[in-house]
Amino acid sequence: MRAGAPALPTVLRTCTRTPRFLGPLTGYQLRAIVFDIASPLNQNLCLQHAQPLSDIMLAIVDYKAGNLTSVQLAFGALGCDTTVTSDPAKIRAAERVVFPGVGAAGSAMAHLDALGLAPALRDVTVRGTPFLGICLGTQILFDASEEDGGTVTLGLLPGRAVRFRPSDRRDKVPQIGWNQVKAARPHPLLAGIADESEFYFVHSYYPAPADPSLTLGTTCYAGVTFSSMVARGNVAATQFHPEKSGRIGLRLLENFLRWTPDT
Repeated sequence: MRAGAPALPTVLRTCTRTPRFLGPLTGYQLRAIVFDIASPLNQNLCLQHAQPLSDIMLAIVDYKAGNLTSVQLAFGALGCDTTVTSDPAKIRAAERVVFPGVGAAGSAMAHLDALGLAPALRDVTVRGTPFLGICLGTQILFDASEEDGGTVTLGLLPGRAVRFRPSDRRDKVPQIGWNQVKAARPHPLLAGIADESEFYFVHSYYPAPADPSLTLGTTCYAGVTFSSMVARGNVAATQFHPEKSGRIGLRLLENFLRWTPDT
């Protein structure tokens, strides 16, 4: 902990309690935050746009398992036009792809297969297109999930999604609320974001990468320190919801729009 910093809440020291703030931010609040961070009083947080974000061809994948409106509103608040699509051709043509998701792994994979989206997602990740997974969209990037009795998932990253098994009954599953993310290593997506910033979570399962070097950020909950953010090459993913995490979440999304992955 930094010298002189206030003591962390008990939940973040011991991983035994529910995070203390429970409400995500609405689209109206997100727009208000964008206005606020651009004001003269908040120049230290201002998002500096070197080029119009509206020029970026950004596809948000629609596979009947996403909180798509919140994601679209967040990028819209940054001035980026988006296409919400379940068309594999449009996903392959996009300059950047966002893969959000809420719900269960089994039904999500069934929808991906029915819509023919799994090959398109593999194509864009192999090609080097900047790719961002969110929540369930992060979990099913791995090889498998414990959810629904065991589900084979996309296999784009080595590892699996594991359910919280708290030993303390005070630790509620799902985790719903704000919690800290501690950076495991530097990355362009974390530029301008203070270490141990709080983001908004809603989940019962968490990523367990087979390769520890994939971990970009960690979070402590229910007695477990888990990978809440992962990245490899052009693929990055968050277990938390940046689109519901206020100005810090918007900063991460803008960093994604600015990110040029090493290839």
